[in-house]
Amino acid sequence: MHNPADLPVQLTPDIRWLSQLDVSTSAVVLAHPAQRKDGAQVFATVGDTPLVVGDDYGAGRVVCVMAAPYGQATSGRPALWDAPDWPYVMRQVLWWAMHNDRNFKEYTP
Repeated sequence: MHNPADLPVQLTPDIRWLSQLDVSTSAVVLAHPAQRKDGAQVFATVGDTPLVVGDDYGAGRVVCVMAAPYGQATSGRPALWDAPDWPYVMRQVLWWAMHNDRNFKEYTP
């Protein structure tokens, strides 16, 4: 694992159901430097590294969050899991994984 605490977390801007959410002010303390599988969808990145990805698997879908919820952010920004929009990001991604598109909600603060 590496510490990309000074790199911004970005949601993929062309995914409509994530477009109103923002976690760019947060930091990832520990992330797995993994590469996405060909064809997998990238939902979030830290720098150029995929952070949240998803793909079809048989009749279902799989989501992988390649960050660990440990450590103390050193950049003065909140840790990703403390970002106000993070629960909404996870909600949207999990609904995507469950093929539950009808539940996608526009975010209203």
